Amino acid sequence: MIAISIAAAVFVVWLQWRMKANRGGWTRDAAVYIVLISIAYAALPRIDKVPADFFATLLWNFRLASLGIQAIIWTTLELLFGAFAERELERSSVRRMAAA
Repeated sequence: MIAISIAAAVFVVWLQWRMKANRGGWTRDAAVYIVLISIAYAALPRIDKVPADFFATLLWNFRLASLGIQAIIWTTLELLFGAFAERELERSSVRRMAAA
């Protein structure tokens, strides 16, 4: 699925370049990507390999830990991006004021 996702993203970028006119903007490109990924998701076989004797509590704890890790990772990335973007915006406004 990851390989298909990367291929679909490359295809959408190629399609946008090929059309040269950006008449649908990113919404059209996102729609094409979502359609391609939805078709791939429906066509690929389902992977459900949890053995019958696997402990449900262990699986639940793993899923909860995975959710927590994702929350920490994305929150950290968002905070870092926000801090760097704010710093860059301050620099550009100082440069604009100095140039004026």
